[in-house]
Amino acid sequence: MTMYSLKCIVFSVCLFLTLSSHSQTAEDVYKYAINLYNSGKYRQSIIEFKRVALFSDTLSDSCFLWLAVCNTKLNSIEEAAAWYEKAIEAVKDDSIKTEIAFRKINLRLSHNQPIYALTELNELKFKPSLYFEKKKLFYLAISTFLLDDYESSEQYMHALSTHFTCYDSTLVAGIYDRAARNYRKNTKVYSVFSAIIPGSGQMASGAYRDGINSFLLNAAIVTLDIYTFSRLGFFDTFLSLFPITKRYYFSNITKAHELAELKKEESKINLYNYLLEYIDAQLN
Repeated sequence: MTMYSLKCIVFSVCLFLTLSSHSQTAEDVYKYAINLYNSGKYRQSIIEFKRVALFSDTLSDSCFLWLAVCNTKLNSIEEAAAWYEKAIEAVKDDSIKTEIAFRKINLRLSHNQPIYALTELNELKFKPSLYFEKKKLFYLAISTFLLDDYESSEQYMHALSTHFTCYDSTLVAGIYDRAARNYRKNTKVYSVFSAIIPGSGQMASGAYRDGINSFLLNAAIVTLDIYTFSRLGFFDTFLSLFPITKRYYFSNITKAHELAELKKEESKINLYNYLLEYIDAQLN
């Protein structure tokens, strides 16, 4: 047994004896952990919540949830998901279990993990409830949207719309139509544009400054190539300027594709946020 292990055992035993002899100590440590969290000291609060969960049966369920939230703040998503799972296993009430499961699904979606969210949604079981049915349809609609399965997402939206006070089918259909057209957009075309005329692909994506800079830079390099060729000949021009010409010409093509992909993703996120705003306005 290592010295570190021995110290951990001694510390745990001492803490157990302390908590056993002072009934309020666990609650005090729990409140202290919450104060640490409110102060933004998430790592320290994790340590305290773990101590309380280890020795207090009455507070462990709540500690599991706090540990999930603390790890979310630290962007330890898998660790947070694991603590949510522990909370689900520990809780006896089915309604609370389901609510925690939805919090875990929301965690996945908020960190762009829709495939995990959809898997957990399909495995989710709960007693018939209008509240939970609406939640499940909502999460199904947005998770399939993020997975570019717009046909399924729109079907879930139509099912969810039965709970709306009023449903603008034309507006919703327009969102999905634009999302589908954006998804089908071939961003490689912008690379072809920039291969023919450097910078034109960037300008076609709306990145006018990048496009103009790329065009001027490549034009200057080509001008230098021509001048050097006229003075020194092909071989010297090739040796001295070809690496530079190649670098900036091909980086211009790559940049055009990257910008087009970024623009495509931005359009998708804008439509996604628009859809969320519409759903939120209808359900609230």
